[in-house]
Amino acid sequence: MPAQPAKPAKPAKPAKPSRSRTATHPRRRGTNPWVPNQHGAWAMLLLPTLTGIAAAHTLTTVPIAIAWVIGYFCFFAAGLWLKARNAKRKAEYFRPMAVYGAIAALAALAAVIMQPTLLWWACAFAPLVMVAVVETWRRRPRSLASGTSTTIASALMFPVMLSTSPGALTPEGWFATAVMAAYFTGTIFYVKTMIREKGNATFYRESVGFHALACIVAVAGWLLPVSFATATLSALVLSLALVRAALVPKHEKTQAWSPKQVGLWELPLCLGVAAVALLA
Repeated sequence: MPAQPAKPAKPAKPAKPSRSRTATHPRRRGTNPWVPNQHGAWAMLLLPTLTGIAAAHTLTTVPIAIAWVIGYFCFFAAGLWLKARNAKRKAEYFRPMAVYGAIAALAALAAVIMQPTLLWWACAFAPLVMVAVVETWRRRPRSLASGTSTTIASALMFPVMLSTSPGALTPEGWFATAVMAAYFTGTIFYVKTMIREKGNATFYRESVGFHALACIVAVAGWLLPVSFATATLSALVLSLALVRAALVPKHEKTQAWSPKQVGLWELPLCLGVAAVALLA
């Protein structure tokens, strides 16, 4: 019986092109420890500092500002370092923490050498920084306690700057500080109602309630040794903040707002707070 011819081999199927994870789904990079990514913190960080520099007109404010801003960079890197679970990540985050910490410490030392009485401010800042550090260590960096402590610390930078100029820190300056603290603390509540606590009726009521209390701070300006212009502008700014805290989250249910939009719409109120500080 003749042998049957062998069947021709089937042509091999062309290999499917491998889909690189990098090409289609790029690997998500970790947070850059050298550059803080909390963009909403910049207004809170800089507004009291810059208005304080403008009002004080002293050279001592320069190293204070450097220590404050670079200190924030150090705190951001330290937060990442505290949350890191493996040695490689901790080593990656330790370097910016150490570099920024050294720069901030040198700037603070220079400021104290120029004006030793600045050391008294450590009594006010130490407990506030401690609260923020503990909350970060507990992995709750965005808690109300952490946010409130940092906003109060930021507002205090205004009287710190004024204290470098003899006679500049007046009751009106303290009033402007209270307005700053009330406004920026209110933004913590407001932003949460727009993003993390969106739809939470209880938190919404707490936010509106806090903003109503903040308005009382402004109204008190007419009863204190504060100029009519400062008191009136403060009342206007904090009243507008109350209106937006009450109305915008309700409107957001029908039209979603991005974090960027929320931040941009805060600019007019920030400018109003800056004007209050410059009038003080």
